[in-house]
Amino acid sequence: VAAPPADGRVFGAVNDTVRVVIRSKGESWVQVRDADNQAVMTRVLRAGDQYRVPNRPGLTLMTGNAGALEVTVDGQPAPALGPTGMVRRAVPLDPERLKQGTLE
Repeated sequence: VAAPPADGRVFGAVNDTVRVVIRSKGESWVQVRDADNQAVMTRVLRAGDQYRVPNRPGLTLMTGNAGALEVTVDGQPAPALGPTGMVRRAVPLDPERLKQGTLE
């Protein structure tokens, strides 16, 4: 079994045409749900890990540590999701809203 790369693991690597990538700067529980409220991905991301979000409408993010996550849209940094330790629920993973920081 190969060891994970030193700079973290990549989840969702098979997802095509990815616009949104979530990178973790520290440990954070994350869950992505689809428009039918079904879990698409649930895991703890550790520093250096990233999740390539499927490019489809209706996805939302829940996290136990918003400040540990960095979001990029089309390779550009998006505004922060919140401070370290902040719990966020139902954050829309819509590329345009993420870029503008309109998450409510």
